[in-house]
Amino acid sequence: GWFNEGPSDKAEACPGYAACTSLVRSRDPTRFTTWASNKDLDDKCLEHASLISFNNYPKWYNGADPTEQWNKFANGVRAGTSSSGNHTPGKPFVISETGAGGIYEWNDNATDDKWTLKFQTEIIS
Repeated sequence: GWFNEGPSDKAEACPGYAACTSLVRSRDPTRFTTWASNKDLDDKCLEHASLISFNNYPKWYNGADPTEQWNKFANGVRAGTSSSGNHTPGKPFVISETGAGGIYEWNDNATDDKWTLKFQTEIIS
């Protein structure tokens, strides 16, 4: 993959994604062409990906329920309702990154504030 969390929500960035896809396909047409997008369904360059990959951290960066949010993304990719339009149906979809941060030294913290291991455990379990 390339451009981890790059500007794929901007149409003017799509030629860069297309160029990377073209280069990879010219060297090995059997490999997936992808990037880890944090633009979710607002990604405008997905026509150049053969594998749709979203970095998403529900409950860490937002209060969303992971199952609901990821199903919404999967359904949007399947239906072709992303900002890339009808270029996503039939392509595999994965969540490429997820989780929550935790500071190891905070393992004895009695609260479940953000950055505590208790909060991290609540999110990922």
